[in-house]
Amino acid sequence: MVDMPCGYTPRAIAFAKKGLPYYGLDLPVVIREASAQIPALISPEQRGLVHYCEVDATNYASLEKALEDIEGGVCITTEGLLMYFTDSEAGALCDNIRRILEKKGGCWYTADAEASLQYVVTMRALVGDRFMEIMKNATRQTSDKSDVQIGKNALITKPADMPGSIQNAMAFLAKHGLKAERVTVAEHMPELTSLLRVSPQQATAVREGMKRCAFWKITLSAAAPAMELPSSETEGFGIHASMNGIRGPGMHPLCLQTRALCPRFKPAAAKSNGLWRKRWLVMNQEFGDNALIFIYSIGGLHNVSLQKCLNAPDAPKRGQNAP
Repeated sequence: MVDMPCGYTPRAIAFAKKGLPYYGLDLPVVIREASAQIPALISPEQRGLVHYCEVDATNYASLEKALEDIEGGVCITTEGLLMYFTDSEAGALCDNIRRILEKKGGCWYTADAEASLQYVVTMRALVGDRFMEIMKNATRQTSDKSDVQIGKNALITKPADMPGSIQNAMAFLAKHGLKAERVTVAEHMPELTSLLRVSPQQATAVREGMKRCAFWKITLSAAAPAMELPSSETEGFGIHASMNGIRGPGMHPLCLQTRALCPRFKPAAAKSNGLWRKRWLVMNQEFGDNALIFIYSIGGLHNVSLQKCLNAPDAPKRGQNAP
């Protein structure tokens, strides 16, 4: 298992307890913190199965060195990364992973390609007709909070045109010697305790929505299997399908993996490079426990460093705006 980016995920613990090797790859600040804490949570025998490496995903030498002692095939997973890349950065990552797969064999799984659709169907299930208003407010109020164009590269599909954007993404992968197979989320979705905290109708709507969404299993190019493309999102969801986040009265940003962003914080003009991404998620007190479902739906529940968010300047007190 090669987890890139690994963030603060507990996957290392789960894999080690099953006797399986785990490689967590991420930015130096994340690796320093994770590698200092995770070993204390597993036995001395299990620690030998867990490896953390600082990498730049767009630099092949960086990835090659991190994985040099792996013998046999690899399973690379990517959640919450591709939407922050430009086309050139995404292309570099694809080339690097292709070279790794050519050398070692295996596959690459990512939830990022259809993360926007997962967001749309989940939020639609939770807030219904208010969804479009929330989307518009998000676009208007968060557009100046990052210098990264989120969800603009060819690998990120658009809910307004799923068949067309999937075909474009597949063509992009093909140019880099890769092909993808869609694996429906609903078929592998675990039982979520957070679904017990919403109405039966909302829980059913979330589960039904996940039947339309998929992870992508990416392998070296060959004759790609025929697949049924999902229909385009309708009923007014055609615009603003790619989100920076949601923000409004009573809301506070929560950061995934790297740092907490305060309501008045505006990042300096640091450019997106390698694994670096300015990412945040915000939630409203009116959503309450539903926010947990929203985080899971984009594949990031295990990546939220809530304690860092709560300790940040201007952070809400526990029980106010944080779940």
